[in-house]
Amino acid sequence: MGLGAQVCKAVRVTARVFCKDLPADAEDGAAPDQLGIRFVARTSRVFNSAQIDGIPDQTASLGTRHNDDPDQAAEPVLATFLAATGARIIPRGTRACYSPASGTIRLPGRAMMGTTQTSDRRLEPASALGEIARPHEGCLRVGVRLHFGSAAEVTHYLRALTSLLFGASTKVTATLVTGALREDLTAEEIAERLTRGAVHKLRFALRLGERAIAVKLALQGSEPGAVEIRAPFMSGLVTSCLWLQSDADVLAPIPVLALPTTTEGLSLDAAHALVGLALRCDGFKEAEFTGEQPLSWHTTKPSDDAHPVRSTLLDAVWSAATRKGATTPLWVTGLPPAPSPRRPEPGWWEQYDVLMRNPREALNELQAHLAARFDIPFSWAIADKTTALESSFVVPPGAGATASLVPEADRVVIAVDLEQPASLVAEMLLHLCAHLTLGHVRPGDAWGHWDAPASLSPTPRRHWDREARAHVDAHFARSVRHVSTLEECSPREKAWLVLLDHIGRMVGEQRTLHSTTEAYQAAAYQRQAAQRLVAQLEEYGGAMLCDGVGLGKTYVATTIAVHYANQWWDQLADTKRSATDDPFRIAVLSPNSVVSTWQREAIAPLAAHGVPLATIRVISHSKLSRIVPSSDILTRGRTGASDMEHLLLSDLVVVDEAHNFRSVGARRTTVLRDLLRLQPRKDLRRKVLLLTATPVNNSLEDLRQQAALMFGKPLYFNDNLTSDKYRTRVFKDVEERILKATRGKGAADVAALLIHGDASAKFAYAPDFRDDLQFGVQVPRVGDYLKEQEKRLSAQQASVRAAIQSGQPPAEAPVRIAGELLDRIVVQRSRALCKQIEREQGSNARLLFRPDAATPEKLVYEDVYDDTRDVLARFLPLFETEGEVTDKETPPLSLKIYMWADVRDGVRDAGEVSSVVGLQRVLVLKRLESSPVAFLITLLRLLALHAHRLRQLSELCREVGDEQREQALAIELSDLVDALKPVDRDRIDALLTAGTRSKTRATNLLEQWSQAHVSAKAAADTDDPLPPQLDLFGADGEQTKERKEQLDRLWGLREHLTRDLGTLLRVAPGLADIIFGRFAQSDWPRRFINGGQEVDWPKSAAWATRIITDAKLQRLVARLLRARRDGQKCIVFSQFTDTLAYLDSVLRAAPVLERNEWKTVLRDLSSGVGQIVSKEEVLDLIRHIAVVSGETEDRDAVIHAFAPFYRLGPSRPRLAGVSALEQQQLDTLWINGWTQALKQPTDVLFATDVLAEGVNLQDAALLINFDVHWNPVRMIQRAGRIDRRLNPIIEEATSFPDLEALARELGVPPPRYWWHDHAGAAPVTVNLLLPDELEKELQLRERIANKTLAIDFTLGLEQGTGAEADWMTEYRFQGISALNAWQGDRAIEQIAGYQQRLRRLMSERGIDAEWLAAWNGWLREVGGRQDDPILAWAQLGRKGSETTVYTRQLQPRLVDDVPHWLWTTSKPADSLLNFWLALDSKTFPAATRTGLAFSEDASRPIAAEDLLAVSRRLIDEDTALEELGDVRRPLLQGASAISAGFFEAELDRRAIAISGFRLLQLRCIDEAAPVLSSKTAC
Repeated sequence: MGLGAQVCKAVRVTARVFCKDLPADAEDGAAPDQLGIRFVARTSRVFNSAQIDGIPDQTASLGTRHNDDPDQAAEPVLATFLAATGARIIPRGTRACYSPASGTIRLPGRAMMGTTQTSDRRLEPASALGEIARPHEGCLRVGVRLHFGSAAEVTHYLRALTSLLFGASTKVTATLVTGALREDLTAEEIAERLTRGAVHKLRFALRLGERAIAVKLALQGSEPGAVEIRAPFMSGLVTSCLWLQSDADVLAPIPVLALPTTTEGLSLDAAHALVGLALRCDGFKEAEFTGEQPLSWHTTKPSDDAHPVRSTLLDAVWSAATRKGATTPLWVTGLPPAPSPRRPEPGWWEQYDVLMRNPREALNELQAHLAARFDIPFSWAIADKTTALESSFVVPPGAGATASLVPEADRVVIAVDLEQPASLVAEMLLHLCAHLTLGHVRPGDAWGHWDAPASLSPTPRRHWDREARAHVDAHFARSVRHVSTLEECSPREKAWLVLLDHIGRMVGEQRTLHSTTEAYQAAAYQRQAAQRLVAQLEEYGGAMLCDGVGLGKTYVATTIAVHYANQWWDQLADTKRSATDDPFRIAVLSPNSVVSTWQREAIAPLAAHGVPLATIRVISHSKLSRIVPSSDILTRGRTGASDMEHLLLSDLVVVDEAHNFRSVGARRTTVLRDLLRLQPRKDLRRKVLLLTATPVNNSLEDLRQQAALMFGKPLYFNDNLTSDKYRTRVFKDVEERILKATRGKGAADVAALLIHGDASAKFAYAPDFRDDLQFGVQVPRVGDYLKEQEKRLSAQQASVRAAIQSGQPPAEAPVRIAGELLDRIVVQRSRALCKQIEREQGSNARLLFRPDAATPEKLVYEDVYDDTRDVLARFLPLFETEGEVTDKETPPLSLKIYMWADVRDGVRDAGEVSSVVGLQRVLVLKRLESSPVAFLITLLRLLALHAHRLRQLSELCREVGDEQREQALAIELSDLVDALKPVDRDRIDALLTAGTRSKTRATNLLEQWSQAHVSAKAAADTDDPLPPQLDLFGADGEQTKERKEQLDRLWGLREHLTRDLGTLLRVAPGLADIIFGRFAQSDWPRRFINGGQEVDWPKSAAWATRIITDAKLQRLVARLLRARRDGQKCIVFSQFTDTLAYLDSVLRAAPVLERNEWKTVLRDLSSGVGQIVSKEEVLDLIRHIAVVSGETEDRDAVIHAFAPFYRLGPSRPRLAGVSALEQQQLDTLWINGWTQALKQPTDVLFATDVLAEGVNLQDAALLINFDVHWNPVRMIQRAGRIDRRLNPIIEEATSFPDLEALARELGVPPPRYWWHDHAGAAPVTVNLLLPDELEKELQLRERIANKTLAIDFTLGLEQGTGAEADWMTEYRFQGISALNAWQGDRAIEQIAGYQQRLRRLMSERGIDAEWLAAWNGWLREVGGRQDDPILAWAQLGRKGSETTVYTRQLQPRLVDDVPHWLWTTSKPADSLLNFWLALDSKTFPAATRTGLAFSEDASRPIAAEDLLAVSRRLIDEDTALEELGDVRRPLLQGASAISAGFFEAELDRRAIAISGFRLLQLRCIDEAAPVLSSKTAC
């Protein structure tokens, strides 16, 4: 105003900020080094001179520089500033950026920075102006003229294009209708002037790398509805894209638009994008190039030579398509014909394949070979990933990254993992060279690029990968030959036909799933599993899915349910029957902890895919344990049918966590086994699908019991009815049995009545398998086969242990146990194999996992409790075995109390040693290792149990009138109790019965203790299911034998029981004194025997100090505090409810600690954490802890508060096909769950193993095993709670609008998802372990190691527990570190993958699998020998009789250059019946000899391993084969060897007839294997 000027209207003010550090004044004599720094800031609002009208010319001098070379003058200042920051600055590249991964700042060199500009206007360098003005070579010198219906529609388009171009421009110049030039306008201001018609032209200055270009927009005065766009459109190769984003103040109909560019300017394809934008702005009519190129665009197809223009990525990318479509809204004419891609000739590919056989030794040759075909305009090189320099990436490399592009100053390095398979490396190199050709990464770039195998899929997820894939497909597609007849097939292609036939016989012919499963299940690996399982279910009636933990077994099962339900609908429609009268029922049996998960997450969505929800029901395992007339399983619900009725009538039964039915002694195992034998139809066998990641827990007996669930001999409600009448009658039969069961009296078990129709029927312990099962010659009878394999397993365990202890490798490599059976009934894949399936089948499903976890962290704790050392050590002698017993005052516990039922019923003699006792000893030992408090509860329960049994024995003496025994027992018991000190007796009585001090007689005291056990749990109570022999606190069994006989048998236990009672009376008071000695007896908890939350735990400060005086608890709390500082959620597992209740009680008592006590606690905890810990931290941790056990009522609510992202989901649930009321209910559940999670979050979860199965807890980052489970399977299941398949929607999202809105409503901050800030982190497992000297005594880790070997030799482990014995770390085959790492994924699973690849290869070449039926022949590898292994298929029979198909793997022997084939029985054995057939092509029948050594490999059934080896040779390698000529004579001589067990006699061999034969003979896979010479063979 002082200058007489004024600010223009509608311009924006600019905020300027001035800031400076000022030293603080010294106060109160503070030392100079204690002076602080004051930060001051001041803001002002200013305008640019161009925004002011009427400014005098003299003011131009205000911007005059006083320095002729300001850049030079600024250099020292800049250098001083950069040095003061302490930042790591690297002069590199053309762009400035910060790399979080390396913590470095990259700045362009000084030469790249240009001159300093002082003007606030948007200016471009003068050199760029000249560059824009000069036309480039190859520039089409054209513009695009677009025609609209009206001037208003032109304005709408110009506003949209301005919005997109503005943010990418270095300068925008608007030419107003008055002729004035404005360079200071914002996008919003330009748009406003366009609307008013005040703008005539617009010019946008853009930068493409180091080159500047201009885009000009001009209105056509002669045609109000037209606009012209002029830009340097180039005809070169597209190298990149200029991405334009809509301005926030002027929204465009397309928020993001990609303009393809060349190295010189815009690509011709950019014109498609500009016209596409016009199409989305409405009113567009047509467009054309105004210069040399005769192109035009139309909204309708103008001629036959028009090409469609299509968009992708929400209209961001536009391109001309080669395929025409009816729905195309935009067409372009005049496009030049696309040049034929210059694809490499066959010789180039042959040389490439040769170089790829040993790429590490031929990197320079590979680079030269690829450079001859790829037009890469800069220097580049190939290096091994392990030796290449590190690079920075915008997104950190994923766990599966196998290659990267590393930009350097003058070149780009292709770093590839050369340890990957050669085929993957070959394809990856082509992909990476395509990236370089397209200019995705160039020398000097700040960021590199990484690729994983998923980048090579047919439909990559990332845009650059899609571009590279398209380039490779267009220019490097190998020519594939096509055949139309079998005669045109090469020997190798015929071998493919033979191999595919063999794989089909092994894996099962591929079943086509119902078409609805494609829409339901997007993941290819889950559909493949469903296909194989359906094949097994159809073939055998049963199947097992044993995929690794967290791979989604539930959703494979639901895919199978969708298949069968829809297939049933189709069958009913074909026969014109009603689905309501005869539905296909499905029952799911699951652990109680995951019933709600099945119902909410797995079952509910099936309604939209053809599965009526009324036909599928989820039933808890526990409902089968004891079925009485009042059981819930018999109660009818809203649908009218009870759970039992539904289960009995189900056509498909899915048993989740099927390993819970492995115990022959468990009641629910025998009940379910016989129930599944009972058939709901006569013409259709019930199908049983078992789901478990760990089918083998202890031994092959586990597998035998689970096989009995699938393959039991069928039972029928009525054997005399036809199929139709049976189905009609079965509903009435089921209803009658359930009615009888519900009318029963008392608590009698009615399972036998329901299943066998007779309440007195007995369930057999021994499985009874079907007679029609055919699993191959190696498995004649399932039960016998598994017993034989159990012996082999024991031998291998002993062999490995002996080898490790001796320091030598085993004499023989371990082999797969029970593989012949498992290959036919089990589908089991590792994560790596599932990912490979997804890649090969081009699935769009995202298979995400956390990075592989490191070796579990070990926290070793001291054996100290409340200042008492060696607490555990002093009680270990109680568990010595009888062979180790010495004369001691306190003899060890025999625990023969657990043989009571067996001895009473005459099953065992009192002098025997039962396996049940051994198992119970382990459980009691585990409670000792878990916590002294849990162990004390166990001792008290054992004491009450012994008192109870001895009282029962005394009553039995009285009942039968044996006064002598009764009196002797009374005297013995009285002596035991009287020997107790009064104080010890009072302590025991208080903990058991809440009694007070009194002089109660011994007999009365034992009576009280006996009564105490009734309300107590099993002595070694755990949330794991126990065999019934261990659950001795239920009702006593019916007295079915004479009482006198029972007394005689039980009297043999008397000595063991009284001796154990005496031991318990001696040791229990001492342990009680260790735990509660600091308390007055009046403060001791009452009814302590009840355990868990029922105990009135102390709440005093003395109890709270257990946080540090219990060494194990102190280690736990310190580790939890460390995790909480990192923001991690943690789950703590213990096997025992009592242990968790004790931990919780101590932590909840902490608030009562006084100041001095807090000092002690914080000092010790700080030592464990390694940092200072505050009281607030400890209390905050305690407030966010929750406990889940078998006693927890609202378990779901607690789990949801702990893991809301995966249990509830971050977005409101929206299911297709649900009603408005159902959707409202889902919303309410989601809101209530998140409300609790937001207001009362749980960050630490104490849990028993009720949460070890089927629960998604991926929110957590840390898992702590407070006590190591003695079964490694349970440890793996625990780890699988947090290390599972991830949901990309959760993991990759940047915001959750639904959740954020709810948080705002509740007035709380939105929750942070820890993994978003730690994307590259891996889940951590921590094991609390005993000191080594105690571990040697306890030998728990030794037990884990033995079980680990058992599991590894059958189906394998995908991850170790980290708690195995030390010798396992030297385990030569590393069976605990990866899924059968010594053998890879099971061969059957790998050949299933090869089956898919074979089908694809044959389909590409036009080969029909049906052609094989018309071909007979013998294929041999070129250069092979006559004694190479043979895969043989032959159709044989006697002349004039029917023929049979036989298959065999043969290993010929050469004797004097004559091949000999072994004739043996179908199951190979070293027998006197064996003989060798000499194939000399002379005599018929062939001469025989018996002097050659026997070998199983000489003749045996074809195994999956054989097919895997052949698949690798025929598919992965370019193996050359030849078809032998006349083979009739040698084949006739050796045909009986293929039959194996048939055509033994000479007369049979003379009369043999061959209807067909296919022999495939390849070299030995193991080149190091010695070939037997004639002398060795003889």
